[in-house]
Amino acid sequence: MLATNNQRLAFHGNFINDGTLIAGSSQIIISGNAATQSIGTFTTTGAVSVTKSTGIAMLTGNVGASSLTINSSASLMVAPAKTLTITGTLTNNGTLTLQSSSIGTATLLDNGLTGTGKFNVQQYLTGTGDATPSGRGWYISSPVNKATRNIFSNRHYALALG
Repeated sequence: MLATNNQRLAFHGNFINDGTLIAGSSQIIISGNAATQSIGTFTTTGAVSVTKSTGIAMLTGNVGASSLTINSSASLMVAPAKTLTITGTLTNNGTLTLQSSSIGTATLLDNGLTGTGKFNVQQYLTGTGDATPSGRGWYISSPVNKATRNIFSNRHYALALG
């Protein structure tokens, strides 16, 4: 068990939570310069800041916080089937990616978004055959308001874009 006594906690490397983290209202800072930094499950009633200037911070567990700030040079990914819950404002000035795979799709629950950053939302689709699909049909639309959808521009798929 790790108790922070409401003091600031900085992750400069991987954080693997095999026990209990009692964060209380601690501010959590995700920093460091590893190419990929894995961050396991935690919940805080404090703020979370992603300040990495290089590499990607990967949330490999469910994470909850009162607010989240992603700095302009920072990248945060939420692993497939994991949930990022922000009870207050999420300020994204960097890049936030919600991953998807055969095990599920990452989920973001927030109470307001600000910032000028980029959001990437992945969607895992089954089937084979690039220009000749395997018979499985999909209706695809943008999962977020004002999202770009140029990923399909070189494919032979019928899209319902809205």
